[in-house]
Parts: sequence; C-alpha cells; structure tokens
Amino acid sequence: MMETGKNMKQQIVELVKEILGEMGVPDVVPEVEVPEDASHGDYSTNVAMTVLRELRTQNSMTKYKTPLEFAVAIKEKIIRHQKTSKLGWLDRVEVVPPGFINVFLTEASLISRLQEVLKEKEHYGRLRVGSHRGGGKQKTMVEFADPNPFKEFHIGHLRNIALGESFSRILEAIGHEVRRANYQGDVGMHVAKSIWGLREILSEKPDVLVAANNPRAKAAVLGQAYARGAQAYEKSEKDKQEIMELNRKIYAQDPTIAEEWREGRQISLDYFDTLYGRLGTTFWRFYFESEVAPIGKKIVFEHIKDKVFEESDGAVIYRGEKAGLHTRVFVAKEGYATYEAKDMGLAILKYKEYPYERSIIMTGNEQSEYFKVMLAALREIQPDLEAKTRHIPFGMVNLTTGKMSSRTGQVVTAEWLIDEAKKRIYIILQKSATKYTKVQQDEIAEKAAVAAVKYAMLKVGAASDIAFDLAKSVSFEGDSGPYLQYTYARAKSVLRKAGMDYSSSEASSPSREGIKERSRLRSNDNDSVASLNSEERSVARSIGQFPDVVAAAAANFAPNTLCTYLFQLAQAFNLFYAKHTILGSSDSSERSDQASLRLALTAATAQVLTNGLYLLGIETLEQM
Repeated sequence: MMETGKNMKQQIVELVKEILGEMGVPDVVPEVEVPEDASHGDYSTNVAMTVLRELRTQNSMTKYKTPLEFAVAIKEKIIRHQKTSKLGWLDRVEVVPPGFINVFLTEASLISRLQEVLKEKEHYGRLRVGSHRGGGKQKTMVEFADPNPFKEFHIGHLRNIALGESFSRILEAIGHEVRRANYQGDVGMHVAKSIWGLREILSEKPDVLVAANNPRAKAAVLGQAYARGAQAYEKSEKDKQEIMELNRKIYAQDPTIAEEWREGRQISLDYFDTLYGRLGTTFWRFYFESEVAPIGKKIVFEHIKDKVFEESDGAVIYRGEKAGLHTRVFVAKEGYATYEAKDMGLAILKYKEYPYERSIIMTGNEQSEYFKVMLAALREIQPDLEAKTRHIPFGMVNLTTGKMSSRTGQVVTAEWLIDEAKKRIYIILQKSATKYTKVQQDEIAEKAAVAAVKYAMLKVGAASDIAFDLAKSVSFEGDSGPYLQYTYARAKSVLRKAGMDYSSSEASSPSREGIKERSRLRSNDNDSVASLNSEERSVARSIGQFPDVVAAAAANFAPNTLCTYLFQLAQAFNLFYAKHTILGSSDSSERSDQASLRLALTAATAQVLTNGLYLLGIETLEQM
C-alpha cells in the first residue's frame, strides 16, 4: 500500500536516496520521471548514470565499472527492501542499458489509488509541501493581470491573468495561503495620451460616452483615445508638448485635471471588473501607481546619502553596472517617480499590508532586464524583501495573423477573443446531433470559450511566445480546453446512465456511496478482484500520477505540465471508452466485477479532470 500523505514519486525518491546512502553515496536526491512509454515503467530514474559520472569526476573510489552494473546493484537493494519493508506498491524493477532503473507498480496499488480518488474527491492531488515550517501556511502574494486604466485589456493580459490565476490555485493546492494582487498604472504618459485623445474625441462627438451605455463601449472609446493621443505624440511637436504638460499635471494631482482622470480611470476599472468575472478571478487588493509613487520617491531620496542612488543631470539614477546590469532612472528630472521607483514603493507597501514569505510578480518578458535592475536596487535597501521576491516573465501573445499594437489602435482585445471563440463554439453546437436549449447553448458556449482561451494560454511554457490559433483552441478534438471538458462530460454521462451521478458537494449522497460499494476492490497482498487490460491500466496509471504532476507544476511554476497531463489522461480515457463496454452486464459476477472496476475508472477520471481543470481556472460542463 502507498504511504499516506506522500505521492508515489516522493516515495520512490526517498527509497532510492536511502539505498544510495547505504551504498556509501549520501545526500543525493535522485531524479525520478514518468516515462511516456509505459513499457519503460511507471517511474524511471537515471540516477545510476548521474551518480557514477559524478563519482568519477570527483576521483572517488568505486567498485562499479559501468552505470549498468551500478543500476543492477541498486535494483538488488530495492528488491531486498521490498522483502523486508513490504513495499506493497512495488511489482517489479527492471534495469535497461545504459543504466536506467524502471519501476513498475502493482495493479493493486493502481486500484487502491482509484479508491483514494473516490474518497478524497476534490481534495485528491492536494499536497502539504507548502506548509510553513512553524506549522502555518506559507504566505504568498501573487501579482498578476496588471492592466493599465485608460488602455485596452488585450490578449496579453489574458495570458497574464490565466497564468496568475492558475499559479495561485496550484500554490493553494500545496498548502500556501495566497493573496492575489493587481497593480495598475493609473498615472504616466499613457494616461496623458488618453486624456488628450479623449478631449479631441469629445470635441467632435460630445455625447460619445453618454451613448456608450455599457462598460465595454465606454472602454472602447478610451482605447480609441489612447491610440489618437499616442499617434499625435509622435507626429506633432505641439501636441507632444501639450501631452507632456498633461502628464506633469497628473503627477502633481492638479485639480484642473482631477475629474477627467477619475472618470477615465473608473470607466476602465468598471470594464475590467466585467472581465475578471468572466474569467473567474477575484483580487484581494488593487494597487495603483498613483498611491505607490510617493512612497517610492521618498525611498529613493532617502538613499542618495548612502550612495545607493545618485543625482545625475537633475534626475536620480541607480548605477546598475555595480551589479553587472545597466543604469536606470528612478526619479525623472521633472521630479516624478519612474516605474522603477514606483515598483520599489509597491514592494514596501505590499509587505506592510501582508507580511509574505514569497512575492511573485508576473509581467511580459520584455520587462525582465528592468526587473533585474529594480530588484538589485531593492537588495541594497531591503535585502530580506528582495530575497522574498521572484519575477516570472512570460512570452508575448499574437494571433497567427501577426502582431498587435495599442499605439496604432491595432489591438486584439481580450473580450473580442473570448467572444470570437464563443461564436465558433455556437457553430459547432448547432451542427451537433444533440439538441440543446438556448440556455444550454449559452452556458456551454461561454464556459467552453473561456476554457479554449485559457487552455491555449497555459499549455505552452510561460517563457515561450504564443501564436494563438483560434480554430485549434475551440476544437472539441485534440489538445484544447473544450476537448477536456467534452471528455469530462462523456464520463459523467456514463455515470448518469449507471445511476451513479455524484458531485463534490454531495459527499455523503447515496449515489456516491453506490460507486464506492460497486468499486470496492481488494488491494492487499498484490491481489485484486479484476485484472487490468492495457487500456484500463493506462487510465489507472495516469490517475495515480496526478499528485506528482501537481507537485511538479508547483515546484516549477508550470501549469503547462498540468495541461499536458490532463490531455494525456483524456486521451487514455477516450481510448478506453472506445474499445471497451463500461457498464457491462450483471448476468455474471465476473462481468459485474469488471463493470465495477470500469465505473471506478470512469468516476476517478471525471474527478481528476475536475480537480485538474480547477487548477487551470477552467470550469467543467456536465454535457456537451
């Protein structure tokens, strides 16, 4: 049986680590992976090769001439442990050239994991490795989304919010207390350009904002205003000077511009709230550049005397070269705090309000060098705070048709992309043989559209750029969010037909108990009621790996690994569904046992898909 509280990979790592210690190689944490090919084991490690290579590098004495010989010795030790420690989950160990050690689990342990899923339900896959050493939860703040008022909420923000929400949920799943923060630029040149452009638009169409009778329409006017101001700033010296003067007044909180600033900011914030609602994200705190700028400016001036910063041509700068970086301005010669100073002020304020142990900041990767300098300066002032901070950059997002630019007005907005996905899903539903009511169509199209967009943003490693393919993202086949939702709906349909539907909110319902009773499989002494065929074993194997995947996604800040896993689980289940009858017949006890096993596999698949999609910030659908 599996040791309670530890995932399978952890147990194998600890077993191999203990064996290496017995062999005179202490303090080695072996890498254990899940092979794509199940014939290479349920888990595999190359530790014999890496350790022997390291021993030779250190000129340490070793009696093993080859990695293969070393791997065989480790295997023999594992077998001895199996006999003395009764490793009920271990079926066999194989060694293959040039020194891989492949571990195979018993069918009984795989079936036992199904029972664990059905018992733990929404808690399956949640770990405790993030708990604080003092007994409480580790306090983590995740800052993401960060759209700027007065500008459009574009598809880059969609990726930011998809990643940030998924990171937050994954961290919560391993025991962190997470506070979601959203930092928004409500002062700066972009605001001045927007207000200038809005003045121009209102001079031509005084009622344009009145006619825009919803947050989306009003925000679109602001987007047009920014594009107009940005182009004027580049083309006309006169307009540029007017915009620069507006910028000065905004920073000075000049009362002559205060009302325009407040109204424009509120238009954006109201619109952003509608998008957060569609995307299923709520924030603990909204921070604004206008509130942290004075804090950052004060910090900078306080640290001129100790030479962290220095004055130069009327500005205050940080010489990044002393940290192997580059020089940046923290207070402009006009007297206002730059982004760098504001971010320092933000760090101080965030920690004051929520004394975190880790602060995660997510931005586009074009800001990576900027953050290196800002954090280097923070390290000189508050090294403990800098050590708690991690910047996670992500790649750019463009449609397959090319790039976008808010400056020119060629922006692909977040809402346009979701709505376009929704239109395409409506078309798919209308062609389906299944007849849906209007309410059903609306629910499926909305949830599937959000799933399509989020999954496409998450399935690629965060550091990589994305060329967003709308057609592939909405497909009910292939590597997409709707495909995972469809697989879940298929599993739930089977359970309903068997009279065994259940939900996470009905833990003690008779239907849930019915599944539990009919899937009660013996899992002691390496024996089970039913033997697993290759498709059943593939599904059970995937289900058992879910806690490992959650742990890896948390350790590496990589929701894409969770996406890959869920896609593979869905593929395994759909192959199993296509090749085998799940419900079976009650005419014989043998067929009844087989049906119980297959229903347990189906119920466990549905639960793991629910849990995994939740960690991606995606809702399930009961039918599609």
